[in-house]
Amino acid sequence: MSAAARLGPGHLRYLIPRLRQALVLKPAWLFLLRELVLRRHGRARYRVRDTGLVVNIRHRSDDPGNVTEVLQEGAYRFAPAVAQALSGRGPLQAVDLGGYIGLFGVSLFSQHPDASLVALEPDPANADVLEQTIADNSLGDRWSVVRACASVREETVRFTPGRGMGSSVSETGETFPAVDVFPLLAGADLIKIDIEGAEWPILTDPRFVDLPAAALFLEYHPPHGKEEILRVLEAAGWRTLPFEERAPGLGELWAIRR
Repeated sequence: MSAAARLGPGHLRYLIPRLRQALVLKPAWLFLLRELVLRRHGRARYRVRDTGLVVNIRHRSDDPGNVTEVLQEGAYRFAPAVAQALSGRGPLQAVDLGGYIGLFGVSLFSQHPDASLVALEPDPANADVLEQTIADNSLGDRWSVVRACASVREETVRFTPGRGMGSSVSETGETFPAVDVFPLLAGADLIKIDIEGAEWPILTDPRFVDLPAAALFLEYHPPHGKEEILRVLEAAGWRTLPFEERAPGLGELWAIRR
């Protein structure tokens, strides 16, 4: 029996995504060795093949899958309308609510090397990886991290860490600090919001209407679905680019100022 024949559907479902992930990372052989042979947990450092920027990921976690979504499929790549909206603003000032492990930042700096970025990331494990990526890219003078939850006031909230990209505000979580994001957003040209369901108070805050940002990337979550999100963004002066929900009440979109 050939090697290909011995691989069942389950093996292929695991193997094919890893091969795709390896295509965007250097050294690819070392990534595949760690994922397919050693299969150990732990953080590792790679370079993005197209840009030379550094990413740090945790093997045996959600991190490699997000590498594919962001660095191969271009989840944060500017559409022409977004690039046009941001043109002429000089070095971009960006805020990343939900910094995770820094993939938005790596995408941003590959498109705008002279940008500046402030990222909020409350999960200690995620923030450790994010800060290592900043250091490895020597971007500490223009890319900073606030280790706090995003809110509309200075407060403490319940937050459940340790779930990678799924760490989130929750009623049963630990006590974490939260900061009012609007002083940060007031100087931003570009805003990215992906905070696992905690976005609604920010989107409906009266100050959201007055933000000077020209472009917004938003991942929204239940219970507020597509129609509610569109209504709120339209009322705040944003025009959304065409998008599809990934699941009921869950989607990602770009929006620009009308």
